[in-house]
Amino acid sequence: MNRLKTIEAVLNDHASINVQSPIIEDDSGTIQTTIGVNLEGVDFNFDIEIFAPYPFQFHDFETIRFVNKEFSKYDHVNEDGSVCIHTQNCPDSLKKKLLIDLRGLIAWLEKYVIKVDKDQHYEHIITTPLELNEIKRHFLFTDVGYQFKKGDFGLFTYSKLSDTEIEDEKGETYLIQRFDYPAHTSCQWSKFYSVEQFIGFYIFNETPVNETSNRFAVKNWTELESLFGQRFLKRIWDEKKSNKLLKRNSFIPILIGYNIDSSKTHWQIAVFDINDYPNYAEKNEKKEWVGRLKDSNINWSYTIDCTPELFFGRGKLNDELITKKILIIGIGALGSVLSEALTRGGAMDLALVDFDFKEPGNICRSSYPFITGVCDKPKDLASHLTAISPFITVHFSNSLTDNIKLFKYRDKAARKILENQLNEFQYIFDCSTDNDMLYVLDKLDVDSQILSLSISNRANELICLSGSNIYQKTNQIFALVDQSGENSDLFNPIGCWSPTFKASYSDISILVNTSLNEINKQISHGVILRDFKVSRDNNDVRICRY
Repeated sequence: MNRLKTIEAVLNDHASINVQSPIIEDDSGTIQTTIGVNLEGVDFNFDIEIFAPYPFQFHDFETIRFVNKEFSKYDHVNEDGSVCIHTQNCPDSLKKKLLIDLRGLIAWLEKYVIKVDKDQHYEHIITTPLELNEIKRHFLFTDVGYQFKKGDFGLFTYSKLSDTEIEDEKGETYLIQRFDYPAHTSCQWSKFYSVEQFIGFYIFNETPVNETSNRFAVKNWTELESLFGQRFLKRIWDEKKSNKLLKRNSFIPILIGYNIDSSKTHWQIAVFDINDYPNYAEKNEKKEWVGRLKDSNINWSYTIDCTPELFFGRGKLNDELITKKILIIGIGALGSVLSEALTRGGAMDLALVDFDFKEPGNICRSSYPFITGVCDKPKDLASHLTAISPFITVHFSNSLTDNIKLFKYRDKAARKILENQLNEFQYIFDCSTDNDMLYVLDKLDVDSQILSLSISNRANELICLSGSNIYQKTNQIFALVDQSGENSDLFNPIGCWSPTFKASYSDISILVNTSLNEINKQISHGVILRDFKVSRDNNDVRICRY
């Protein structure tokens, strides 16, 4: 049976479907018809479009559409009236896939139309962005720790993060920085990203600026007059006349905020050309000047909430770890991979100590780029970590590095300084694989939670030790490794260097990330951290707790 005949048979034989128009196929392979879905004695009509790739999906987009613009007021309906349903894939059977999609449509009707259910999680209203000067602009923001009130308005600052390209179209990404009222309302970006460049307007409305259907944003500036009000329109007019904004950007944004729930704020953003303000003034019947908005389309742009809870929401580590100050000593293969894993897991405050510089041979198994050349490891890694997370602050103290490097623990005064410096951190990860370093850490009076990570040759094992006597425990464990002859096959570089262990980036990454996962699990359970070993045997990764 050919494709068209199969679809005809499924629709005609379905107990809840009434085919209301001929089923036709055009030259592109798109099949169209109109159906009625009968539920509880009522026919709900939909135009169907089934595209040529069906039953395959096309880059996560469904290749079948059920369309009725009268349903746009309900949840999960696009602006063109197409129902937004996502069903399981079934590429091997056109008949099965169509039956699955019809079940999905019926389930949507029962839930959102007949029962008028509402989802527990919030869905933003839908805007139809109109790219000003054919540039896709995305504005990123975070929570600012202030609950805006209806009618709050003023100026906000923002900065440009990057020029981008999206589907061969020009794009720009911006970071919203600070609101001028109240003074402390700044987004949570780290200092590296907290650069104020441009100025725009903001106003808070409490509720979304949407059409009566409650699903889609308004499209014309005139529909915002009642929201803006005369005071805000005058503020825009005054800024226009003062020419302050003319020196800033080629466009001006207006942020419009509203509440998602009792404590969460979301922002939409409209932009206009700096030479084409959307407002003007005219005299009313009383011969008084009043502000008005032009009868023209709104250029909505995109906004994205990047509050840390959302930014790291898919992979955040436990707050008892990532909200603490963390020191990593030794940022070679182990330390750099651990630093990146912590950063991607939501760490906010890292300090890095290393006594070496980055060379080309370090790059193959560490989290360093080649393009920065030969340079200090801490500065180079800090740049890499900051490029990953806009919330992390990375320190590299020369004083701390020198004090650790010189092992100033015998002199009482110097020892006290070093102990005070280390006690600023809640967690200290020693990834230096330096026995002398472990010896010194054992001798110091430090309240921090110290964890030592050491790796065997070919990354067969990673040992994580904590608490006291780490130096002694490390020597005992690796004495057994030496007896096995594992360290007889080391990598010897050219020149008078010490040989080093062999291991690929993926081998090291597996062990480090498994170890971090175990540490995070123990912290989450609120238990005293235990020593453990992660081992690889024919790609089977195992954890042995001591």
